[in-house]
Amino acid sequence: MIERVAGVDIETIGVILNPAAAGGKTIKLLPLITEALDRSGRRHDIYVTAYAGETPGVARQMISQGHSTIVAVGGDGTINEVASAILESGEETTLGIVPSGHGSDLARTLSIPRETDKALYRILRGSKRQIDAGMAQFDDGMSRHFLNVAGLGFDSVVAKYAVGSKLPGSTLPYIGSVLRAMRVYKNMEMRIDAGPNSFEGRACSVLIANAKYFAGGMKIAPMADIADGKLDVAVLGDLSRFELVRATPSVYKGNHVKHKKFTHFPATTIRVTTERPAQVQVDGELIDVTPVTFSVQPGALNVFV
Repeated sequence: MIERVAGVDIETIGVILNPAAAGGKTIKLLPLITEALDRSGRRHDIYVTAYAGETPGVARQMISQGHSTIVAVGGDGTINEVASAILESGEETTLGIVPSGHGSDLARTLSIPRETDKALYRILRGSKRQIDAGMAQFDDGMSRHFLNVAGLGFDSVVAKYAVGSKLPGSTLPYIGSVLRAMRVYKNMEMRIDAGPNSFEGRACSVLIANAKYFAGGMKIAPMADIADGKLDVAVLGDLSRFELVRATPSVYKGNHVKHKKFTHFPATTIRVTTERPAQVQVDGELIDVTPVTFSVQPGALNVFV
């Protein structure tokens, strides 16, 4: 007999679809998702969000109603919002991912297929994996979870432009944004304290990686393990525009780690201060400004893979 919580069977799958993801193309997946779930025989509730910022509230409601699985259909921002709601609830709800966005970098790290039917099959098959979650805590009291990569400096300027990009695909929006950001960004002095490791000096960008990929397939932290209980600090040093242009293609294969101005070290708690307030992006979303402290929550989230 299936236990019922707030009128919902605990085996019911909750699906939250962001119709604006992938430039509005994600809504076209709705018939396929509905048909696949109907065919599976699994009980399911599907909610299509109507405005930006609605996802967290819908996810919290589904969790409170007892859904044991919540599937995020959209990009890394949508996935972050659903995952954050699960993490904040303290419940053992499992995250399902149907990638449909510019980046889909978490799906890339977890080897979740981009094909909707194949991604749904992974969820219905029921194979789970525990992964770590990162936390960004700001001095003004704001905090935010992340699953992929958080960052500041040049990276955040790129994220700002990428959010509004109309270019197609998962890579072009970020390449175009990198080129735009190069025209305006200036490196800054920063200090990073992470236990026995530290960095102090002028830098282009600092990335705090829980996963390997970000920005539409850039392998920014090839050494990162999403389930090792640690974060990986990746510092792009005082690169000139010319050096940045030359180094950017190598990031897609992870070869930038050989660059003399690249610094890396693992950590569980990282404190970052900058000479001027610097915007911080968390899974591609601009959140707040430095100073900021990052930490890891080992094995905090169950994900279907």
